Amino acid sequence: MNLQQIFAGRLAGLILRLLYAGSVTRTCPHSCHSSDALERLDMLEQTYGWNLEMQMKAARDRLRVLEIP
Repeated sequence: MNLQQIFAGRLAGLILRLLYAGSVTRTCPHSCHSSDALERLDMLEQTYGWNLEMQMKAARDRLRVLEIP
């Protein structure tokens, strides 16, 4: 990832923590989730914003999130 992507991911993580009291430190394009959780999130985005939408909705719904460095 280039410097701009790293900075943007960390900034988005900060905003997520502030808005939703979540524990993520940055957004990431890779994730694993259960099919039940994915259905519950009712995802709409189909392009580059899907990971941010997913993390925002998971934080909003208080789903358990495990971040692995």
